[in-house]
Amino acid sequence: MRRCPCKVQAVLDQGAFLSVLQQGAAFVVVSLGEGIYTRSQLKANAKGRPSVIVLIATSLALVAALALMTQGEQKAGLAVGTVASLILLILDIKRVFDVEDDPKEWPGPKAWPASLSLISFFAVNVFGQALLRA
Repeated sequence: MRRCPCKVQAVLDQGAFLSVLQQGAAFVVVSLGEGIYTRSQLKANAKGRPSVIVLIATSLALVAALALMTQGEQKAGLAVGTVASLILLILDIKRVFDVEDDPKEWPGPKAWPASLSLISFFAVNVFGQALLRA
C-alpha cells in the first residue's frame, strides 16, 4: 500500500464551495449587467448613475475572489468577496437614495438599484457565512 503525501487544504466542503462559486459568478454578471444597463439609461449628469471605475473595480475584485478560491486560497477569496459585496451593497443603497423619482415611469428608476441592493445583501451573506464556516 502506497502512502500519498498529498494533503487536502479545502476549508469548505465541496457542496458549499461550488455554491459560493456559482452564486458569486452570477452576482458578478448581474451587478455588472445592471450597472451597464442603468448607466446607458441615465443621462451623463444624473444622480445615482453608476460609475464605470466602481463597476470595473468591484467586478474585478469579485472575479479575483473567485479565482483565489479556486486556487486553494479559500479564506482569502471569501474575505475579498465579502468586502467587495459589502462595498456594492453600500453603493447600491446610496444609489437608491440618489436617484430621483419619476412618477411617470413604472416601476420607476429606483427599482434597479433597490433590486441590486437586495441581491448585494444576499451576496454579502453568501461570502460572509462561508467565511465564518471556513
